[in-house]
Amino acid sequence: MKIGYARVSTTEQNIDSQVMALKAAGCKKIFSDKLSGAKPDRPGLKSAIEQLRAGDTLIVWKLDRLARSLRDLLNLTQQFQDLGADLKVLDGLNVSLTTSDGKLMLSVFGAIAEFERDLARERTIEGLNYARSRGRKGGRPRKIRDRQAMSAKTRWDDSNNDESLDDIAASFNVSRMTMWRAIQRVSNKTKENQV
Repeated sequence: MKIGYARVSTTEQNIDSQVMALKAAGCKKIFSDKLSGAKPDRPGLKSAIEQLRAGDTLIVWKLDRLARSLRDLLNLTQQFQDLGADLKVLDGLNVSLTTSDGKLMLSVFGAIAEFERDLARERTIEGLNYARSRGRKGGRPRKIRDRQAMSAKTRWDDSNNDESLDDIAASFNVSRMTMWRAIQRVSNKTKENQV
């Protein structure tokens, strides 16, 4: 039997193209995860492996959908071999665990995939460090600026005011928790400035 496995890193990414390719390859069952490939404990992958029997083939769209490190790839392929199952990669790699050549190619491509991942991580870190050296901060912009948070804190601290934190948050069109964090942030800055 052909069993498919598809993976994307985040819930925002779409898995449909992988699933279509796996169906076109003849997969009877398809399992998927919306998790980072760096996480070895993926429920969809675990279920796919549990379904594998001797003579079955696990099919993935690209090798990096299965594993992001060479060690994980080698561990997985050993599991497949122990089960008597094979692995097929649709993205141009003609590898098979049943031949020595296939095992070698799989190891080489796994090493290249890990190398690419490491390079991407290094480039990201370099970019973040460069941005920090120029005074830029990463992440999303704050929903509540310090000036607005100070105004909200003043309203919250006002003992004559019957406004709840929910009311104050609603007036700024943010959640209660966002407002609470903003008030805590400016309170901490005020304390630091007084020291």
